[in-house]
Amino acid sequence: MLFLSKLKEIKIVTGHSEGFTVIKDDTSEPNIQLLTNKNGHDEIFEFLLFKRVFNKPEEINHEKRNNVEEREVSIAFPVGDKPNSAGKLFAYLPVRYDTGFPFIINADFILPSSREDIQDTPWNREWLMPCVGELVYSSLPILKSLPILKENEQLSVPFLHSLAKSVLLLNENNMYYPIAKSVKEAFTALELIPADDGSFVSAGNAKLASADWLRKLLRQEQLRLLYQKELKWVHGDITDKGRHELWKYFREELKVDELTPDGFARRIDLAFLSNQSDQWIIDFYTQLPNQKALWKKGSGSYWDADGPLRKKPFIRIQDGSHVRPFDDDEKPNVYLTTKTLIDAQLKTVKTEIANHDKARQFLLSDLKVPEFDIVAEVIKHVIPKYTSPSLPKTDEHERDIEKILEAFQTDSQEKRKRLKEALQETPFILSWSPTSSDETYRQSDALYFQEKLLEIYFSENSEVGFVSSSYQESALEIFANLGVSSEIRVK
Repeated sequence: MLFLSKLKEIKIVTGHSEGFTVIKDDTSEPNIQLLTNKNGHDEIFEFLLFKRVFNKPEEINHEKRNNVEEREVSIAFPVGDKPNSAGKLFAYLPVRYDTGFPFIINADFILPSSREDIQDTPWNREWLMPCVGELVYSSLPILKSLPILKENEQLSVPFLHSLAKSVLLLNENNMYYPIAKSVKEAFTALELIPADDGSFVSAGNAKLASADWLRKLLRQEQLRLLYQKELKWVHGDITDKGRHELWKYFREELKVDELTPDGFARRIDLAFLSNQSDQWIIDFYTQLPNQKALWKKGSGSYWDADGPLRKKPFIRIQDGSHVRPFDDDEKPNVYLTTKTLIDAQLKTVKTEIANHDKARQFLLSDLKVPEFDIVAEVIKHVIPKYTSPSLPKTDEHERDIEKILEAFQTDSQEKRKRLKEALQETPFILSWSPTSSDETYRQSDALYFQEKLLEIYFSENSEVGFVSSSYQESALEIFANLGVSSEIRVK
């Protein structure tokens, strides 16, 4: 009755029951409703019906269809929670029930006398089946836009899953292959694949994600940077495990690429990372504890290589640039700190990132980025300045003294010893001489604290200096520890 356009109602009455009635409502075509009443029980079946008249090619003829020049072909998609009629094939009346397609096919097929299937004739294979394929191609884009579909999710991902299962089984020798071919062409050329953002995308602009966190981390702007084209994620329900046949169809037939965590780690570069916000970097780091293969230190063998991120500049430092976490000798290139350091020369993870609990935990506990070493900062980058031709000016010197004071607070006796020895060998203390009005930098063992008696005693000694009066008491205590004296040294 669905395909008999002039028939609107069927009523069957017997003497033993209330009878059976079917009423067709096609006033909102392509939305067709079949209202049934069986023994007083009402039920509604809905379909989306698409039909088109096709002209017969001159070379196609059949003895049972003399003088036929055109035929109407139609397909119907069950809507709602009653998809039992899907997969049926009609020649105006039912012929078979197991085509596997998630829709119903109707055409003037050539049938055997048994009506158990359609005959393999040019009429069916070379004309009507390609017509069905054309109709499927043209109807698929309409499906996504009809208001009724917004209320029936089985015509989105589940529907496509059924469609993929049906066409995956067909090869070029199969009579139904023209349908499979048209489906593939439709997905390739048209925006029919459900995207993760609720829209649709064509196969050429679609991307599968093997991990849910990748899909959440990499939105459309990140995909654009990674691939230099507009791409969208395929709907998250379509995975190797979740909708395997549909995933397989996308991968093998439509050639939709799947991005894996390893593939992502190998693809990102400095240009990509530089375009991301601090919050994105934080979100990235918080995913990495469960992705050890991406950043691990390998054994050096072919089977146990370093993770792809380990040699990439994926650590954001204070000035917003990026560095590798370790150099080729596995020495740290960057350190963690909880505060913004003034004029630090050692590279530190950007404070906003280092202060995020989960990001810091990954960097410190998993990746093993060391905490900022102020002693190393002073020894490597502060002390050498005072033996260079261009000595620090007053403002820079004041910052250096702040670092030295902080470095002396280390709990490590070994570090304190190294720091003390390095400072004792460096002329970094600002001082004045009794024989000159200029202030210069001197080593601690050549200096005295200012006292009247000492100033008188050394009034004519150019080799002796007195600590500048510009220092705070905390600095003077450190100088005393380094050997600046309040008493005359006896050699």
